[in-house]
Amino acid sequence: DAHRFTHQQRLKHEAILTSVKTIQQDSPQLNVRLPDAAVVAKPVIVLDTHAALALDALIWQTAKQVFVVHGPFACPSKLAALVAKGAKTLVVSLDGNERLDLKGVLSGLGELGFHDLWLEVGGTLFKSFAQLKLLNEAYCYVAPWWAGSSAQLAFDSADFFKDALTRRWLPLGDDVALHLEFS
Repeated sequence: DAHRFTHQQRLKHEAILTSVKTIQQDSPQLNVRLPDAAVVAKPVIVLDTHAALALDALIWQTAKQVFVVHGPFACPSKLAALVAKGAKTLVVSLDGNERLDLKGVLSGLGELGFHDLWLEVGGTLFKSFAQLKLLNEAYCYVAPWWAGSSAQLAFDSADFFKDALTRRWLPLGDDVALHLEFS
């Protein structure tokens, strides 16, 4: 099913990348929990322009290591509190929309040794990665009850899908995912 598949993918990748907004809205564990196996903590990379990650977020208890990627104008006292909590930080420049420069994010993470990331992000951030052609592959789950009423659509047109070299449906129990390969 989709839940098991997600946890298998988390296990397969070096780290999990998410946003502070996802952590604030969903309070995810972002670790690996497979049946009949020990829980595996993974490094979690949080895109957080203003260093607003709450010090009591669940992720501090479940991640192997928290990495906070922030912009150049993040509050120094907030950054100090995150570092004191155990986070490693990475400063990245902002793009023209005052958001983290995603190419700079991936470049900086590559310099830290991260080359194989599993993204668990909302529609807006997913769309940004897709528009910049920064995805090798993607799984788009078709399970609307997971998303909830506050979910944001990742696609307002089918243009994104035309860039995929391959497209195939992956049955996941009662759910399904569209697997897209871009490279």
